[in-house]
Amino acid sequence: MIRLALLFHDIAKPLTFEKDSVTGQTKCPHHDVRGSLIAMEAASAFGLPHGAVRTVAHLVLLGNPEIVCDTFQGVVADLYIPLLLISRCDAEGSDLPTLDPEGWTKRAGVIDVAIDRFSRTLE
Repeated sequence: MIRLALLFHDIAKPLTFEKDSVTGQTKCPHHDVRGSLIAMEAASAFGLPHGAVRTVAHLVLLGNPEIVCDTFQGVVADLYIPLLLISRCDAEGSDLPTLDPEGWTKRAGVIDVAIDRFSRTLE
């Protein structure tokens, strides 16, 4: 379910993409809601049980791999690092490094610390 949620977590960004003509800032308003609906439809088509469909949709609605990681760290230890790396890539693919360098540095640092901390538990 988590892998499906990761697959769908940004699927609606192209459908909701907007660019401010003055500032150049981009955003994808409500992509989490539209992505959740797409994920529900796909998960149902895959034949997942109703509870699993709802879980996938809810995880997509969270829209933030870091929240998913923190929520499921103990349950999906083998996926924790990949989830954090996807979160890091997600942030790198955004306008955050350019538009908010301080915010980017903080977010990247939090992810890197989490990866380092979790990696130490595996040693």
